[in-house]
Amino acid sequence: MLFGYSYHCLVNCIADSAKGRVRAPGISDIQIPDWQDLAAQIFLILGCFALCFSPVAVYYVITHNTDLIFFILAAVGIFFFPMALLVGLLFETFDALNPIFLISYIYKTFLSYCGLILSFYVPTALFYIVPTALENLPYLKIISGAIALYLLFIEAHLLGRFYWKNKQKLDWGD
Repeated sequence: MLFGYSYHCLVNCIADSAKGRVRAPGISDIQIPDWQDLAAQIFLILGCFALCFSPVAVYYVITHNTDLIFFILAAVGIFFFPMALLVGLLFETFDALNPIFLISYIYKTFLSYCGLILSFYVPTALFYIVPTALENLPYLKIISGAIALYLLFIEAHLLGRFYWKNKQKLDWGD
């Protein structure tokens, strides 16, 4: 349940940033969903993840190789995931996750989307590289967990702001 409500807070952060707000919503501003709405949001997030990363997972299960094809499939999943997540969470339906739509949305906002990709994954990569170098420090797991949660909220805000800055190009009919 705790993870579900954390995901719900992330979804609210994306939605508020997509409306142009620059600060995270306060706890009192967040409507607590019932368990069915919470489960639907979690399945939608998992569906976005599955859409982007199931090809690389299936490839690995079948071949047990981490070769060039594996890394290409992983890179494609990594590239499409932020847009799939944004579309899925703002439309609140799996129907919006049509790969043709995702490609057209990325095409319309290509340069700013590339900037979003860099701002999404460079801090995340650094987050995983630095603790590996400092693994002998005490309390590192607690500190890294807090940093990971903080990075998730920053990335949620960046995703919402990406939509806010590109809503004319995307033309989703708010």
